[in-house]
Amino acid sequence: MKNFRLGGGVTVLLRSISLALAFFGAMTNPGLGADLIASYPFAGSAIDGTGNGHDGTAYGCISVPDRFGVSDRAYFFDGIDDYVAVPDCPELNPASGIVVEAWVYPTEFGGPEPDDQILMKEAQYQLNIGSDSLVSFGIGPHPWTHAYSINKIPLNQWTHIRGEYSFATGILNFFINGILEGTAVRPLAGWTNQGILFVGKNPKASTGYYFTGQIDDVHILEPCATCLDRMSDLNCDGIADVFDVIASIEHVFSGAQIVPCCDKGELCPQ
Repeated sequence: MKNFRLGGGVTVLLRSISLALAFFGAMTNPGLGADLIASYPFAGSAIDGTGNGHDGTAYGCISVPDRFGVSDRAYFFDGIDDYVAVPDCPELNPASGIVVEAWVYPTEFGGPEPDDQILMKEAQYQLNIGSDSLVSFGIGPHPWTHAYSINKIPLNQWTHIRGEYSFATGILNFFINGILEGTAVRPLAGWTNQGILFVGKNPKASTGYYFTGQIDDVHILEPCATCLDRMSDLNCDGIADVFDVIASIEHVFSGAQIVPCCDKGELCPQ
């Protein structure tokens, strides 16, 4: 994360404002902390960026610039037959629940399909764009339980989406750009089904429900009560404190985009 030089008076003002915002943020940010299991930056391949070995295979996807304009750091999915498949393994079925997130840049909604599948692990968890352009996070098996967004996401624009589910509470939370959009309840004792992880495709749909647009930085995480939550450590120093709120306000003043990051083990964009 870049450091921005501000005048002394502005910095003092920001520090004063941040004291109040820190308390407010602590009450309004319900996000789970999480351990990173697998990361897919799609830097020319579907290799797991964590080094944990949960590598996928890309079928037809084309490398394109990411949201920062860096070449070959995201995948374009054509909405016809492009997808990524990651073999099942125990680590992708965390015992405490699941947290999934991705950056998406849809260029078309629906197309020949009623839905656009961003991510799906068979009969377990998914991120989906419906025909109404609302996004959801779902927990299986069938019949699926979904936490739906209140707002539609835009075409031709990067949007960060995140779903969180804990077996301990049975609660699904769904976020868009760090804002809680939807909540649902699905009590489960654990995963009853396990299958391949797909990005850009629904393997159970007869027509695939293929996603049209760009996808980047897909992360699979395990909920962790002792980890920092997704927005608490904005300056990436390993400590959630008032200076993280200062960092967020400095980003607003600079016009830069705040990027949810810093889950345990995750590197933050510079």
